[in-house]
Amino acid sequence: MFASKKPGRSALIHDTLEDYSKIIEAIDTVTDDALKRKLAVDEGVTAVAQAEKEMLPVLKKFEESRPADFGRYEFSLKLAIETTADSLELSEEDLAARATQVQTKAEREKAEIESIMQPKDLEEKKAEEKKAAADQKKQRKPPTLLRKGEEVKKQQ
Repeated sequence: MFASKKPGRSALIHDTLEDYSKIIEAIDTVTDDALKRKLAVDEGVTAVAQAEKEMLPVLKKFEESRPADFGRYEFSLKLAIETTADSLELSEEDLAARATQVQTKAEREKAEIESIMQPKDLEEKKAEEKKAAADQKKQRKPPTLLRKGEEVKKQQ
């Protein structure tokens, strides 16, 4: 898009850069959620960091070129550069430290929400959490092709 001189390209560039920034932010959000749930994300974070390392110089090169219609997408380009740099910095962080930060932030937000809640609502919420934990502990029966009441005959 940057190489072509077609009419309306600045709007296309603007929209594409905004979409790119939203995708990078979504990747970081999903990664934080996975870390909060203690899932392995090492491989994905490494791949994202590599892609961001490749993309950051390209975005900076576009910023330095300053074509005639640069004003139309200048803000989006700066936002894309900042988002990529921030995400790259997060990706290069130690995942254990990042997971700890995510957990701490989640606990702090939960405590803040609970401090605002009415005592009655807080009791209901805690009861629901206990029930959800108890339900989760119950073992679910494995799926089977047997009909209700049928049993597997043991072979001799």
